[in-house]
Amino acid sequence: MKVISFILLLVLTSLTNLSAQVMGRMNQTEHLEYWEGTVKFGPSVFMGDIKYYRIVPAKSEWRFATGVSFGRRFSALLGLRGTALMGKLAGRQKTGDHRLESRYYEINMSGILYLDNLFGENRFDRFIQPYMVAGIGLVYYNSNLYTLAPGQLVKNSGNKTEGLLLLGLGIDFRLNSQWSVSAESANRGINSDHMDLWVSGYPYDVYNVTTVGVKYRFGFSSRNSPGYYPRKVINRKFHRAF
Repeated sequence: MKVISFILLLVLTSLTNLSAQVMGRMNQTEHLEYWEGTVKFGPSVFMGDIKYYRIVPAKSEWRFATGVSFGRRFSALLGLRGTALMGKLAGRQKTGDHRLESRYYEINMSGILYLDNLFGENRFDRFIQPYMVAGIGLVYYNSNLYTLAPGQLVKNSGNKTEGLLLLGLGIDFRLNSQWSVSAESANRGINSDHMDLWVSGYPYDVYNVTTVGVKYRFGFSSRNSPGYYPRKVINRKFHRAF
């Protein structure tokens, strides 16, 4: 009888500890669910056939893009967002006699993987939160190809819409529970070689958008309100920032 009582007590204690751990994990995960909106701006760089240097843009090739994102973080690891961007692209041949000017409008839907929680504990309060972004979208553009001198128009693409794949990395710098500053760089691969009006080499055109944005989080539930922290988070938040 004593042995049975001891086993029952041991099982009960184990279940209690397990339940406490699960609830603590759930609380942390719940706190990582919210809506977010971002306003962003940064350089837009063409990486296709009409380009002076292979990686770094020449001085005449710098253009910019601006946009907004709206999304939902579902858990400690995953989020989903939609983005709308508008920007310009430019390129210049190093050995040829042509230059590119393009204007585009882009929409995409992207998944977000939060890398800090992938390799560590589920945390909301880290100052630095790295993430990876991948998605699909559409780009609507109009490109012009000119001669360098005297700048005559050689060809115009007309208005075209192409599909794209997006892949990149970003970092959130957390200011408080609702505000953060984000830096993100992502390449877009287009499903044709027509954006720069020059078909050669690689069969797909690519451009990069690197932005700095201001992000606002909202839509916390009562348990997820900005003032709520699970006990484990409270105990840790003042000891380390990462």
